[in-house]
Amino acid sequence: MIKVLPNLIPKTKFGLAFSGGVDSVVFSHFLKQGRKDFDLYFFNHGDDNDSEALQLAREWSKELGVELFTNTAIEPLEPSEGVWREARYKWLESFDTPILTGHNLEDIVSGYTMFWIKGQEKFIPVKRNNILRPFLLTSKQDILEYARKYNLCWNEEEYNHDVSYARVRVVKNILPEIYKINPGFDKIVKDRFEDKLKREGWL
Repeated sequence: MIKVLPNLIPKTKFGLAFSGGVDSVVFSHFLKQGRKDFDLYFFNHGDDNDSEALQLAREWSKELGVELFTNTAIEPLEPSEGVWREARYKWLESFDTPILTGHNLEDIVSGYTMFWIKGQEKFIPVKRNNILRPFLLTSKQDILEYARKYNLCWNEEEYNHDVSYARVRVVKNILPEIYKINPGFDKIVKDRFEDKLKREGWL
């Protein structure tokens, strides 16, 4: 089941950050099923994987009957998580409209783990300027089940399997070892996150 944080999906027209991956495909389909008025925003990093993802984005936007926005000026970027992330946010934050992202519970758990490794205890924020993250309590399993239910197709992003990136190492290597020791680790993180959401008035 897709879980949505209350009052985070605008009642007027908004955008959805679209990568072509399973998360953004599922959430765009979910929003269209709910008759929401939105457009897709695709940030092109200029690599080969984005060429395929952009083609999918064009085809998917036509199928949904929504407009697709993408950056026309593509600058060579250092293949770094931080550099790519900040470039994406800089572009998304250049728009006046609210833009939703597909961050979900897997991102909360992996992000919490990343911050903890760095000596911090914090979570991905629900809101960043015009960026809203309404799907943070939706599990990856529910996302994949939704995709299978509606026979959705998506682009498998290569960097999601590249362990040269710290985030991928956390998901692929560190979290599986944590789950061997504590199978309920994700539930602990989820409970702490929900407590934070309640304190901040999001729930």
